[in-house]
Amino acid sequence: MHKFAENHPALNGFSEYFERIILPEVLARESERQNAANKALPRLTALSFFIILTIAGFLFLRTIYAPLAYCVPIFAAVVAFDSYKTDRKIRFSNVTHTTKMKLVDGICGFVGWDYTWFSGDDPDLDVPIMYGLLPGDFDRKSFEDRMSGEVHGVKFETIECLLKKKLPNSDIFKTVFRGSLMALEYKKNALGTTVVLPKSSKFKFPKTMNINSIGLVDPEFNRSFSAYGTDQVEGRYLLSPDIMQRFADLKSAVAGESIRFAFLENRLLITIEGPDKFEAGDMDQPLSNVERTQTFLDEISAIHNLIDGLVKPLAA
Repeated sequence: MHKFAENHPALNGFSEYFERIILPEVLARESERQNAANKALPRLTALSFFIILTIAGFLFLRTIYAPLAYCVPIFAAVVAFDSYKTDRKIRFSNVTHTTKMKLVDGICGFVGWDYTWFSGDDPDLDVPIMYGLLPGDFDRKSFEDRMSGEVHGVKFETIECLLKKKLPNSDIFKTVFRGSLMALEYKKNALGTTVVLPKSSKFKFPKTMNINSIGLVDPEFNRSFSAYGTDQVEGRYLLSPDIMQRFADLKSAVAGESIRFAFLENRLLITIEGPDKFEAGDMDQPLSNVERTQTFLDEISAIHNLIDGLVKPLAA
């Protein structure tokens, strides 16, 4: 039996559920993975042979013209390896996508959440951009892995987002944001707007928005974040010592990732900048590989822990 680290109470009993419900569906695709791997093997063999020829060519050219000897094989090796990676990605694309869907959807179903890999309805980015939660200067946007549900009776939705900006006079696109967008509903209606940004943020609110810095007395919070709002009194009420400690704890939990918050009416918007999540992993390993599923479990557990840390005080 597959035994997983069930790192959140909501995941208790998942190992048995995986064995009974998810594993049979995953194993049904194992032959497809093996076929893709077998088809990729000749390409790998050809690449290895090409590398041998490249080394032989290097040794020969070095006796004629040394600079050329170094440039040609390096360029050839880069092109060949890139071609191999592209071919491999294409061959595994279908089984990779299906495996991800089966596992992530299965875990979300276990905890009572809804999951869709992609929805045609893109989230509205105008509001998070307006309040400095996302960069506004980008040329491409894409979304995937939408999850929604309830935690402690509070509705939430989260989605992975990628924003890219085209570099001047180039066909290259630079990533300006990769991470998660999250919205939580809670029972306190904010009359104004309160925004919490990283201390390092250079975002400036237009004067017309009437959003000013909120002075807070918590030195630990002030080292990591800056708070802004339309109502100083409400801002200090929302950012109570308990909430400020929760925000500081969340920053530690997503170490190395930028996290931003905005209280808007009966919603809390959150953006977390970080690496790409919910990827199927190494297709050279069997689809039933424990590490593959454990990675998904840990990523969903992290979302649950994040919501736990915010919902409990907000829902009171």
